[in-house]
Amino acid sequence: MSSAQENHTEQSPGLQSDLDLLHEIFLFRGLDYDCMKLLALLAKRVQYIAGDRLMVEGEEDDNCYLLVSGAIGVCYHSNEQKVELKDYGAGDFFGGGSLLSRMTRLYTLEAKTGAVVLVISREQFQKVVHQYPNSLERVVKNYFSELTRWDRIHVEALGKEKTVSGVSLL
Repeated sequence: MSSAQENHTEQSPGLQSDLDLLHEIFLFRGLDYDCMKLLALLAKRVQYIAGDRLMVEGEEDDNCYLLVSGAIGVCYHSNEQKVELKDYGAGDFFGGGSLLSRMTRLYTLEAKTGAVVLVISREQFQKVVHQYPNSLERVVKNYFSELTRWDRIHVEALGKEKTVSGVSLL
């Protein structure tokens, strides 16, 4: 279990603020207003302190995370060495696939500073889907559209590496 789940305090800034934040997330594009409103009502704002882990590499959890404020670091372990990949800020979104299926985390998210995060669990998401069944199809479509976008970016990057190095990486 992540340390964040043990050391947090919840905040309630307002439904409209959370709704506005969720509207910016690729996974929820195209969902109708009432569906989004229910999602915002069920989501929880959680305050993390520096050092709290939101999710841990190798563990399974059922949450997605939308960073409202603060900084979150992403790291993983390679050959028993911690490799820090990148720091993220407000508006960044992690773990959307966990709303659709239980997933083993490939990396750790750790609060670098105090951070406020909007957390949505699969259970909360399933309540939304139960009430708005068409939302699941839209979310799955959005998820796979984002995966396709990522694949395109990586294929293009590999193509550039191939051109630069002269060695086929494909």
